[in-house]
Amino acid sequence: MAIINLENIWSNNVFVYGGINCKIMDFFEDVCSHLHIKKDIMKAMHPMHIKFLENMFAENGRTFNIDDYIKNDLIIKPLKPLMTDSAIFVIGSCGLTSNSITKYIKLLKEYNKILAYNNTYVIFIRGENDNPLLFDNETINLSNIKAVADYTVVKISNKNILCIGGATTIERAWKLKHMEYVNRLNPNRKLDMFCGDTSPKLDNDKLNKAINDCNNSIDYVFTCTAPSFCQSSELINIEDWEESDEKIRDDLRKDKLIMTSIFSSILSTCNTPEIWVYNGGELNTYERRSDMIFRALPNMIQRINIGKEISLYKENEKMKKIKRAEKRLSREKNEAMEFDPINHVIEIPFDNALPEMVEMEF
Repeated sequence: MAIINLENIWSNNVFVYGGINCKIMDFFEDVCSHLHIKKDIMKAMHPMHIKFLENMFAENGRTFNIDDYIKNDLIIKPLKPLMTDSAIFVIGSCGLTSNSITKYIKLLKEYNKILAYNNTYVIFIRGENDNPLLFDNETINLSNIKAVADYTVVKISNKNILCIGGATTIERAWKLKHMEYVNRLNPNRKLDMFCGDTSPKLDNDKLNKAINDCNNSIDYVFTCTAPSFCQSSELINIEDWEESDEKIRDDLRKDKLIMTSIFSSILSTCNTPEIWVYNGGELNTYERRSDMIFRALPNMIQRINIGKEISLYKENEKMKKIKRAEKRLSREKNEAMEFDPINHVIEIPFDNALPEMVEMEF
């Protein structure tokens, strides 16, 4: 278990993506469209990212020529709302699926320069399609891009964020068959796809240490899998996958039971976190359990701001209470207007009639 301190970041600038569907290049392009890019970074920019910038400028009715920016020492200003001085968490399906880090490190180093210039961090939490060996706080540990190990705590301002990854791949049988088929057709260029165990791991020692190191105070919990009582989409159309993988339903349930155990341990040993965010697959919902917000994010390039999310939820709950109180008062008022104390007769059903009076002799 490790603690990562992100200095000079406000807790209001914490963003979460509910997985990026393994499209790591698309993810970084989306992030960089919210950031400033200076000249020395442009010189080494990936051709695909240059093309992305050209398309993005064209959508806004502008032209983009990178040579002009470099020649005139200009800074590319973001066309979307700023995400500088921020922490960005990606919960599962990070796109780190390979068995080799060399596939990613050059790309990550390039984007790390842009993030560092903007004082923005990207924290990857492993998911159902990611290689767990890359998530150890060491293999991918650049200044502003980190793939964190399970039970890592990220401290931002006055908030403690517990990160726990892992989820069983629902299409694992198909992935193995597909990889074998492709590699048989082209043995000289093998498909590099991790197909091992990606499920969450229950480690009470690491969990207790994380809680103790935070003085029994966890504010946010970010996981790939949700507790068993939460809404999720893993078991939707599960029958289609069971035809080729008869154990998949039980393994998915085990994942959720592990998260339920973690949830119980957190409640019994420390304060109640404000929010628990998880990868909801196809879901984009929230619910409240044990005074905690549970937020399911869809597995796509879509983000939320945690601070705003909590404020919006509290405001919605406040409005619901006001509406319930107004309905109750309206109902009571209507009942009072309908009540006639002179002609009001209480009818007693036959089954509940008063017993007959019995005369007693004295």
